[in-house]
Amino acid sequence: MWRVSTVGTFGLLVLFALSLLACGGGGGGGGATTFSLAVSGTPANAIVYVNGQRVDNPQQITLPPGTHRIRVEIVVNGQVIAQEFTIRAGEVSSIQYDLSRYQIVVEPAQVELFEGAEATVSATLRNTATNTEAEATFTWSTLDPTIATVQPTDARTARVVGVRAGATKLKITDTRTNLTTEVPISVRVSEYTIEVRPQPLEVWVDEVITVSATVRHRTTGETVQGDLQWQVVNPSLASVQATGANTAQIRGVQRGNTQLRVSDRRTGARTEVPLRVLDFPPPPN
Repeated sequence: MWRVSTVGTFGLLVLFALSLLACGGGGGGGGATTFSLAVSGTPANAIVYVNGQRVDNPQQITLPPGTHRIRVEIVVNGQVIAQEFTIRAGEVSSIQYDLSRYQIVVEPAQVELFEGAEATVSATLRNTATNTEAEATFTWSTLDPTIATVQPTDARTARVVGVRAGATKLKITDTRTNLTTEVPISVRVSEYTIEVRPQPLEVWVDEVITVSATVRHRTTGETVQGDLQWQVVNPSLASVQATGANTAQIRGVQRGNTQLRVSDRRTGARTEVPLRVLDFPPPPN
């Protein structure tokens, strides 16, 4: 009985040791599973990030289990050019990138606009070896949508809108090549303001009123000739039509509250004025 018990105990110890070795697979120390990843490509001096953290030696990256984001980037003429990969640790042991074969050409190369203003941006994917346009499927975003937003208008162009003063970047990614470029965006406050009269702005249903707008320097108070655009935010409540360089007519359509938006293309000034549409005129005196 003693001999059988000893053999059984020894067998259990062996199984326990093997289980510890299995838990430490992948070369990690302290019993934690880890996996190795090597990232290389062209150009060789590109910066590599793992889950947002820069790595010192891209050839020897240690990953814990799970999903990881790998980003490789360079900066050329102020633009960030990058490739992004999503992998699960252990499924691949190496990543090969190429930031020189293709290039996303963006016009303009830097986006500058005022608060509330819009800018059209175009993108083209080019094969640098043949200097020809390549087929691309672009996605568009901004790194900080509280400063600027972007909306695609077709396969190659998008509209950027300034929200508030500040700096951010327009991110354009080709889903076919995983190539990304980031273009600086600068949103500024105009030095000019727009004053709208009358105030408050009210109109009855089916009534037509005339409004005027004056473009004025914020500091000096000097007035300048503007190139005004008029828009009712909710056109189902009222319509607006320019009648002169500084005037427009508003017609009430149906009862409700909206805003009259006036912008100047020359100075970048912009304002929104509350507009109230009343249902019926007051009774006669």
